[in-house]
Amino acid sequence: MFCRKLAALGSLYDTLRARQYEFSLVRLWLFAMQIVSGMEYLESRRFIHRDLAARNVLLASKDMVKIGDFGLMRGLNQEKDHYIMSAHRRIPFAWCAPESLRIGSFSLSSDVWMFGVTLWEMFTYCEEPWYLSFMFGMCITALMLFREGERLEKPPDCPLELYAVMRKSWACNPADRPSFAQLTGFFLQG
Repeated sequence: MFCRKLAALGSLYDTLRARQYEFSLVRLWLFAMQIVSGMEYLESRRFIHRDLAARNVLLASKDMVKIGDFGLMRGLNQEKDHYIMSAHRRIPFAWCAPESLRIGSFSLSSDVWMFGVTLWEMFTYCEEPWYLSFMFGMCITALMLFREGERLEKPPDCPLELYAVMRKSWACNPADRPSFAQLTGFFLQG
C-alpha cells in the first residue's frame, strides 16, 4: 500500500520551471538522491513506476521531494522481469526507453532510463526532453537516434560525473543500465 501525503509546494516540474526558488547544485543533488532512494525502494519490492518525470516528483518541503503519481505503476512477479503494455495506451514518449517505445516493454531498467531523463530535467530547469523530435511525433526517428547513440545534451550547470550517470542510465541495452541500488551507491559517494 502506498500512502500519499499532501505536497503543498507542488511538483518539482512547476517549481523548477517557474524558478520559484534558486536551487544550488547541492540541493539538486539532494533531490536526485531522494528520488533514487524512493526508486530503490520500489525496485526492492519489484514495482515499476513507468512514469517517472519531474512532473511526478512532489516537493514535501524546500529540502525534500517525494515520488508521486503511481497510476501507471505495475508489480512484477518473480517469473517476469518486465511488463508489456497493452496496445493503444498513452505513454510519456520523451521519457521512455527504446524498448518501451519499440514494443511497449517496461522494466526496472526502463525506470532507470526515465530517472536519467528526470535528472536531465532537473538540471535544465525542466526544459522539454527531445522537444523537436517528439513535437512532430517522430517516435521512429527517436528510436533510430537512440540506436546511433544520440542522447540528450549535457545541461550547462550539470557536473560531468552526474552527466556520466545520465549517459549510463540511457544505455541502449537495458542490461547495461545500472540498478537503482547501484545508483544509490553513486549518490552516497558523491
